[in-house]
Amino acid sequence: MKGGLDPADIQRKAQPVLNSPVAFYGGQNIWKVFSQGASRVNTNFQWGPLMSSTFTELADAFTAASTGTGTLRSALDATQFNAMLALQQQGFSVKAG
Repeated sequence: MKGGLDPADIQRKAQPVLNSPVAFYGGQNIWKVFSQGASRVNTNFQWGPLMSSTFTELADAFTAASTGTGTLRSALDATQFNAMLALQQQGFSVKAG
């Protein structure tokens, strides 16, 4: 399984791969942890109007960090700064959280 930590489709949670230990994580069943965490996610939030471009920028910045041309901290800081700037340019009032 690629692309996510916990499937949105509840029926997929019954698949054996999602109830098995993962060798990379020392044989821990990480899927149980992800499932428990997912049950506590507040689903009443709304995505901002620029999330697709923000996600793209964040992915690019994480790639740079993974190749040594940046850090995770700089990736997060730059993405937040640029997202806030883009929102302000569209007339939104924003503040860092």
